[in-house]
Amino acid sequence: MALCIVLSWFTAPSNSTAAKENRQQYIASQLIKSATRVSLDQVALDATAGAIPNKIRAALGVPANSLLPVPKNSDKNSPVAFNIGDVAMEVKPEGARNAVRITGTASDPYLASVVVQVLGDLVVEEWNGKDDMGMALRIEAAETEIAKLNEEISKTSALLATCDIKNATCRQNYHGQLNEKRTRLKASQSTRSTLTQQFEHRKARFSTTFAQVGSAPISTTDSVTLPTGKGARVALGLIVGLLLGSVAAFALSRSDSSIFGVSSTESATRLPVLAEIPFVSPSRRRRYDVLTHSAPMSRTADSHRGLRTSVELMWMANAEETDSLAPRTILITSAGPSEGKSTTTANLAASYAEMGKTVIVLDLDYRRRRLHRFLDADSDPHLENVGTLAEPAVDIESIALPTSIPGVRLVNSAAATYSPAEATLAGQAAILAAKEVADIVIIDTPPLLVTNDPFDLLSYADTVILIAKDAVTKISAIERATQQLRRLDAPVLGVVLIGAVSSRPGYGYGYGYGYGYGDGYGYGYGYNRSTGRSPAEALVSRNPFRRKTTVEEQTDRVSLNE
Repeated sequence: MALCIVLSWFTAPSNSTAAKENRQQYIASQLIKSATRVSLDQVALDATAGAIPNKIRAALGVPANSLLPVPKNSDKNSPVAFNIGDVAMEVKPEGARNAVRITGTASDPYLASVVVQVLGDLVVEEWNGKDDMGMALRIEAAETEIAKLNEEISKTSALLATCDIKNATCRQNYHGQLNEKRTRLKASQSTRSTLTQQFEHRKARFSTTFAQVGSAPISTTDSVTLPTGKGARVALGLIVGLLLGSVAAFALSRSDSSIFGVSSTESATRLPVLAEIPFVSPSRRRRYDVLTHSAPMSRTADSHRGLRTSVELMWMANAEETDSLAPRTILITSAGPSEGKSTTTANLAASYAEMGKTVIVLDLDYRRRRLHRFLDADSDPHLENVGTLAEPAVDIESIALPTSIPGVRLVNSAAATYSPAEATLAGQAAILAAKEVADIVIIDTPPLLVTNDPFDLLSYADTVILIAKDAVTKISAIERATQQLRRLDAPVLGVVLIGAVSSRPGYGYGYGYGYGYGDGYGYGYGYNRSTGRSPAEALVSRNPFRRKTTVEEQTDRVSLNE
C-alpha cells in the first residue's frame, strides 16, 4: 500500500486525458478439422507454445517465447491468447465441430493472414506426420515376445512327448510349463492387438482440413482519464493499495491448507496430540543429532519423554483390555515424507533406553534408509530373510547393531535388491524376533500415502503413532491417512506434532519454571478439577480409534474398587 502511495505521488501523466487513438485492425481466421477424435487441447497447445509458433517468430525476426500461454478462463474450450510478433493470436478448441479455430488480429491485414495460414499449415503438417515411435517399439517388443513364446512352447511340447506315459511327475511338470507359457502368449497377443489398433488410429488423425481466411476492419477508440492533483492521486493509490493488500491476504489465507497448531491437527485427524515437539532451527543443531541423548536437559528431550509418558498412560488406561502394562511394539508413520519419523523414532528410543529398557529399532523404510545416521551405526548388515517366503525367519542377534545410545540396538532395512513383498516379509519376521530379545521394539516405516508397506505391518504392532509437521503437513493428506487407518481399525494412539508453532520465536508462548503450584497443586498431574478425569482418561476419550471400554465405565470400576 505504501508503494502505491509513493508511486502515485511521484508519477504524473503529462496530460489529464490520454490522447485518443483511432486505429484500424484486421482479423484473419482459419479452421482446422479432424476426421477422427483427437485431443483438441493438445492440438491447441502445439499451436500456442513450443516449436511451431517459434518457427514463425524466427521467420519474422522476433524472439522465441518459452512461456505457456494462459487460457482466458477455466472452461474446457476456453480460447488461449498469445502474440507472434505484432499479431495478437487466439486459439480456441471447438469440441462440437471436432476442430480448432486459429484467429490473428493485426493492423496489417496481409501479416495477419499470412501468420494465421502458416501456423495452421504447420499444425496440420505436424499432426498428420506424427508417428508414435514409443508405441511402434512396444508393438515390436510384443511381437518379439510372441515369437519367443511360440518357440518355447514348441520345445516344451517336444519335451512333454519324450516323457514316459507312466511318469506322472514328468508330464505334470511340462504340462504346467505349457499352461504358463500359453497364458503369457495369450496376454502378449492381446497387447499387440490393442497397440496395433491404437497405432493405426493415431496415424489418421487429420485426414481432412478446412481453412477459411479473411479479414475485416475493426475501429477502436481508447480514452483514459487520470487525476492530475497529488491529493487525488494519493487517495487513488491508497484505495488501490488497500484492494491489493486485501486480495493478497485473502489469497494467502485460502492457499495455506496446512495444519497449524494443536486444534487444527486434532480437528483434521480426530485424534489427540500426544506430544508437541519444539521447533529447532537447523542452524542450532546438526541434522542427525538425537537431542534426547546429546542434550538431555533440552526442551526437545523433555518433549520426547512426554511422548513416552503419554503412550504409557494411554496404554495403562486400557490395561484390562491388553495383555501387558506397556506397549512392546510401536510403529511410527506419517502421511507424507520428510515429516520427522526417523527423528522421532531415534529420540523415542533414547527416552526408553534412559529408563533402563532394552530397545531395538527397526528401520523398515528400505527405500530411504537414514536411521543409522541418527544412531551413529553402520549401514550394514541389512535385514535378511534366512527362511522361506512361506515361513520367513530372521537371525536378529546377528544383524542387531550397537549404537551410540546405550541400550539401543539398530536393525537396518532390507537391501535395495529386495522386492517390496520380500522386504515386507522380512520386516514382519524381524518384528516377531525383536520382541523375543528386547523390552521395546520401535518400527520406522515409510509414509502411508506413498507406499503400502506400513499397512502390511499394522497387525504386527501393539500401537501406532502418527507424525505430522506443523505448518507443513497438508490437512487433506493427514485426513486421508487417518481415514485409511480408521478403515483398517488400526490401534492408533494419537499424533505427534513436530515443530510446534507454539514453541517458535515470536509466537508469544512463554517457557519457564512458573508451573503455578498454588491453588491447583493438590491435584498434580493426575487429576483435572474441571472435568474430574486424569490425563490418560482424557486422551482415551478423544481417540476414535480405541476399541476399549468408555471412560465412564472405567470410573465406575474405580469407584467400586475404592
